[in-house]
Amino acid sequence: MKRWYFPLFLLFFLPSCLKNLCIGERLTETCGIFKAQPTNDGKAISISISKVEDDYNSITIRGSYPDTVIHVRDDTTIVLNQPFYDLIGEMDTKCYSCQDYILRPVVMNPYMVKLHDTSYNALEIDTSGNIKVVKGILAKAPYLKFVKIGSDIYTIGNGVKISNGGSYEIAPDTGYYDTLMLSGEHALWVISGVQMFGKIRVVSVYPESLSVELGFRNDVKGLKWIK
Repeated sequence: MKRWYFPLFLLFFLPSCLKNLCIGERLTETCGIFKAQPTNDGKAISISISKVEDDYNSITIRGSYPDTVIHVRDDTTIVLNQPFYDLIGEMDTKCYSCQDYILRPVVMNPYMVKLHDTSYNALEIDTSGNIKVVKGILAKAPYLKFVKIGSDIYTIGNGVKISNGGSYEIAPDTGYYDTLMLSGEHALWVISGVQMFGKIRVVSVYPESLSVELGFRNDVKGLKWIK
């Protein structure tokens, strides 16, 4: 009997042991192995990758723009200078697999504002990048105010700097203004409170109102990528 005791014990214990060791499922929540921080004055992103198990197959950093895949080892740091608008980290190990955003796409939300100073012609921005439409005379910085002068529409920033019109992948270091005539798409730099970078896009212009889209990058503090 003594000769069979140890093998029988192993047969009883092994299934639960294997179940705990091999998850075998893709996780949708944060994996905790990819950490991102801005570097080079917010123009690049530094990504730290840490190992979760002794056995692994690959760790991949995948960017949607430009389309590229970078294979790296565990316990390392890489620096990316490309203007990605989102980055996804993936890890595949012997018994473990996970995927999570390192840098999420900037979300552009629509807003309708009036073009008179006593009306709801201002967009007030909080330190998390949340935006609400308020009366211009009651707006608190940081905010953008919109006025119509003749046939042109101007935006006035209080605690928000506005770039020249264009289509930006990265917020410029210079060329920001407090007041600017709106034309297509502009980069934004919030300097009041927590610094944030974002963009505004003109959607439609009406006689007494304006439709715009606005979004900020606030998941990696200080990052100037606004694609």
